[in-house]
Amino acid sequence: MNIDRLVQEAAQEMKKCAKCGACRSVCPVFDSENRVEKYAARGKLSLFESVYDAQAGISKQFKSVLNNCLLCLACVKNCSSGVQIDKIIIAARALAMVKTGQSPVKAVIYRGILSNPGTSNFIFKKAAWVQDLAFKKIPETSGLHYRFPFDNSDRYIPSFQARTFRESLPEHIGQDPPGERIVLFTGCAVNHLMPQIGHAAVRVLKKLRVGIIIPVDQGCCGAPVETGGDIETISKIAKQNIDVLSRYPDCKIITLCASGGFMLKKKYPQLLCNHEKWAGESLDIAGRTLDISEYLIRYHENALKKMTGKKSQDPITYHDPCHLVRGQNIASEPRKLLNMVVQDSFREMDRPDRCCGSGGSYGVTHLNNYHKILAEKIDSIQMTCSRRIATGCPACIIALKDGLEKFGSKKVNSEVRHTIEYLAENLFP
Repeated sequence: MNIDRLVQEAAQEMKKCAKCGACRSVCPVFDSENRVEKYAARGKLSLFESVYDAQAGISKQFKSVLNNCLLCLACVKNCSSGVQIDKIIIAARALAMVKTGQSPVKAVIYRGILSNPGTSNFIFKKAAWVQDLAFKKIPETSGLHYRFPFDNSDRYIPSFQARTFRESLPEHIGQDPPGERIVLFTGCAVNHLMPQIGHAAVRVLKKLRVGIIIPVDQGCCGAPVETGGDIETISKIAKQNIDVLSRYPDCKIITLCASGGFMLKKKYPQLLCNHEKWAGESLDIAGRTLDISEYLIRYHENALKKMTGKKSQDPITYHDPCHLVRGQNIASEPRKLLNMVVQDSFREMDRPDRCCGSGGSYGVTHLNNYHKILAEKIDSIQMTCSRRIATGCPACIIALKDGLEKFGSKKVNSEVRHTIEYLAENLFP
């Protein structure tokens, strides 16, 4: 997809907007920014409209407002006119990048690392060597505070893995044809930060006698690149992953990350819809992709009910990741899995689909807003009196753990885990 077509499609989307302001009522950024109009979707659309009509140039302020968005899809879901506001925001960011250039840091991350699986694997593994210096608490008396003026000791930072999830297992596990086989798309977080999620999924799938293929050459889903507006690079990433996944045309593709599933199901077909070769292949991949909870409930619910062991009395609650509940319309499936492992102790929090504030890099680039949004989420969690919190997104796990350390009760030892981990724990106590 070229930038001109992306911008033109965004302009057509803008025409649908009735300027009703319903988006304001569901936008966490609008609330955290003291309800200033420009930070709501309606305000951002008006700014982009001015730029598109050449009434205004692309200023630093314009880019600042555009970037102050979680892309949580709440406005899209609640728009009575069906405006794909996320598509407009990304088009505006892409236009800004083309007109004013990409920052050197983003260029290195997007084009140098995330679009090259071999390079990203090397970089992430090297990060495991230096993380103690970069992310752990530096003694107050250390001169390193003067050499390296940062201190992330008050943030939850997951550990990079010296040995990745994909390296720890064979590429093919279990059933050979004609038995059922799936392809496991791991994403970056499971592969490099949270291998326990992947291992939990493998244990459950093996229990169900499902064969598993974990392609070693799969890469990043590209969600950070797409939200950053680098259309050229995300198109490259999409083609790389489609090329890998197309080698297994008879297998369902199972994702463990809300954003990864959203990219494969929704974003890749949008990006490549007019491409002679890749359009059909992207639609094929999208049609075979399922979130792990979606797959288990659709195809193995009855078998799992028979397999699950003694149910826990320990209360549990669930946070809906934005790219799962709104991006993929998956809400009941993870709750059904959790109700298999708890005895009448699933507790729904207030507004479970309210964004946690992570939004990819938003928690780094907009720290104050992130804290405001996250604190509200932690309040909702703690009102349930649940010690255990489940979700379906590694980025949300990181944010919720960070929030519990900052805003949670020190008297309660809470844990945050992927839904599949709780299910695996029940099956393998």
